[in-house]
Amino acid sequence: MMVRIYDRAMKSGKQRRYYGGSGFYNFGYWATGAASQREASEALVDTLLARLPQKGGSILDVACGLGASTKRLLLSYPPEAVTAINISAAQVATALCNAPGASVLQMDAVAKLNGIPGVKRANVEIVFDPPWDREMMSDAAKLQLGMM
Repeated sequence: MMVRIYDRAMKSGKQRRYYGGSGFYNFGYWATGAASQREASEALVDTLLARLPQKGGSILDVACGLGASTKRLLLSYPPEAVTAINISAAQVATALCNAPGASVLQMDAVAKLNGIPGVKRANVEIVFDPPWDREMMSDAAKLQLGMM
């Protein structure tokens, strides 16, 4: 049920306009001075990559959505080093087109983790650092979402 809700939301015209047709669907990172949701979404991926102590090896994009973050990872990693996963078959199909060469797989990460012997219970937590609030959004973003 929840997967269908996300599928509809991510493909809606309102969301596509708000994210500038980028295929992103995240809160983004606004501390970099981003002027749009698309820029903030790109800044989020770039900031997380910058925090990796070592570049190289493989990288996993969990909950890749429509593949915009996976595509951004391909700017820093070769396609054979990038794996993306998502629970939605529809989103995986789009991600495969948006991130050519990356390995994009449909799976439920929590279910996979819970299937590992010795794992009692896996869960996913969303953490915002710094804590997110509406004031981090541009006026244009608030207007687009009907918050003004």
